[in-house]
Amino acid sequence: MRSSRLSGVRRVRNVVFTFMHRQTGVPERLFVAVDVTDKLPFIVTKLAPYYERM
Repeated sequence: MRSSRLSGVRRVRNVVFTFMHRQTGVPERLFVAVDVTDKLPFIVTKLAPYYERM
């Protein structure tokens, strides 16, 4: 979980989920931004593919 560039006054965290394909062993990564400012966190962006920058 990382701080997001989308956060201003609110605390937005980037969350990356990694799933491993059982037969091929190829990882699939998905990304979502979550606002954790208040007591109940909520999703800010839609679930999307995540690509690492090298």
